[in-house]
Amino acid sequence: MKEKLGFYHKYEKMIKISIIIPTYNKYERLKLVLCSLENQTYNKELFEVIIVDDGSTDDTKKITNRAYSFNLHYMRQNNNGRSAARNKGIENATYSTLVFIDDDTILSPNFIEEHVKQQAKAPVVAHGAIREIPYVKFFKDPSKGIFYDIFTGDLSVFRMQKYCISSADIIGRFNEKIEKASKLSGHEKIIFDIFQKKYSKLYWLGFSGGNVCLPKCWIQDIGGFDECYKTNWGCEDIDVGYRLLQKKYPFTYNANAVNYHLDHFHSNYVEEHKIGANLFYEKFEDDHIFLLQKFVQGEIKSEEFIKMINTKQ
Repeated sequence: MKEKLGFYHKYEKMIKISIIIPTYNKYERLKLVLCSLENQTYNKELFEVIIVDDGSTDDTKKITNRAYSFNLHYMRQNNNGRSAARNKGIENATYSTLVFIDDDTILSPNFIEEHVKQQAKAPVVAHGAIREIPYVKFFKDPSKGIFYDIFTGDLSVFRMQKYCISSADIIGRFNEKIEKASKLSGHEKIIFDIFQKKYSKLYWLGFSGGNVCLPKCWIQDIGGFDECYKTNWGCEDIDVGYRLLQKKYPFTYNANAVNYHLDHFHSNYVEEHKIGANLFYEKFEDDHIFLLQKFVQGEIKSEEFIKMINTKQ
């Protein structure tokens, strides 16, 4: 208890956080994200949440129908993609330290506190650990067990409703339900291995839009997110990491700032990622980008990817 009080006494008034969340048609998942923000241990007067609605056609705007214990800013744009949405969030951020998360990532209760502790030591590009909850992949509404329309005829899927995640689980049964249902993805294992083995040339892979914290001025220095990636999925975030690393900004892996990705069905993610990876490679012509795409396409496993990038160090 003394340690926690000491932390707040020393740092509470020093670091304020702007949390930027781009969103597109994820209303049911976004509600759970906001619930996890309500459940934070960090002083809610010291962070703001900026939601940039990238032209959603669902009920996303309804999140503004209630009051929150933290300062929430909702803004909307045409469907221009995550890069444009995040840039809009950066432009409207009040504070000098930014956290990027996705609209389907539940935050651990001490998520913000752990990112602040890291930044209080020294400014850094900090990748927080991302664990995935795979069993909700087929749910349009993961809290009620409502499936995407494409799966309604598959009766075998209905056995998975026991894996629903609700606001009550976030507030009262976090370790028992959410932590227990999660695991590290193959991609996250790669990122962890890169930082553990100090493959510093590849730290850019740690700039994940799902969980990263850094000073606002650093991302402004490199010109923000490249909006040429448009609405396709993939590589727009690690492109930022690549440019930050070129500028020699320091990176770290923050294993204590954990969030939990509510997996969701994405029918054409491989093809979309290929488009982004091609653009990424054309910009920098780095063979590691080519290997990353082979991993995403399932042509090589995570162990092979790590071995290959090790030989190219």
